[in-house]
Amino acid sequence: MVDAHADKVFIAGGFNGQECLNTAECFDPKTRQWTMIAPMRNRRSGIGVVAHDGLVYAVGGFNGITRMNNGEKYNPVTNSWSNITEMYSPRSNFGIEVRQLRRYSVNLGALECVALTKRNTTGPPSRAAPW
Repeated sequence: MVDAHADKVFIAGGFNGQECLNTAECFDPKTRQWTMIAPMRNRRSGIGVVAHDGLVYAVGGFNGITRMNNGEKYNPVTNSWSNITEMYSPRSNFGIEVRQLRRYSVNLGALECVALTKRNTTGPPSRAAPW
């Protein structure tokens, strides 16, 4: 199946100078237009965003009051966000990537890994560990 959203750019959350945002947009390079999509469930700035398997994951961040350890995933087909498993540590302003079907987030010298597939049989996600 061809992912019709694979060539799109997604942006979510941020800070507008007054408040943390929950808005999200999608850019189509073919039409050169931004389109508003469903807002996230939570306001987030300094979040990590990564795409995997046709979904867009927005994790952590700062909601204007506290750093967050929760996350949500966006499904472009249904134009909706749903909650995902919480990280062990609240964090914002970090790097994130997908490698070998696991989501990694790095913050202040700590690494946290969460399996993104049920095929993982190695046990629960690893806790944050020093570099």
